[in-house]
Amino acid sequence: MQELDSARQQGLMPKDRYLVLSLGVQLAPSLPVIDVPSDYWPSEEDSLAALAALDVEVVFSEGERFGRLRDLCSRILAAEPRRLLLMAMNDKPALMALKKGVTWH
Repeated sequence: MQELDSARQQGLMPKDRYLVLSLGVQLAPSLPVIDVPSDYWPSEEDSLAALAALDVEVVFSEGERFGRLRDLCSRILAAEPRRLLLMAMNDKPALMALKKGVTWH
């Protein structure tokens, strides 16, 4: 996340304003993925401002702790992303939109 934060401070944006946060799920290397360490638990003091105005997708497995997922989503929403999607990767994958996108003109 520090690398993204530094890039955003320099005025740079991820390609297509899209980023995936992976909570222990192996994803294709072609995706713009940040792996969230398994021992990271978001707190109120954490600033995820680098996610502002981005389309953020959080990918997690069925074994993910609900509290950690809830706290991470809360911190992401506080950063005001353009969109926030959750993708549960299990036997029957499910997609949930927590923040529907807006059209930028």
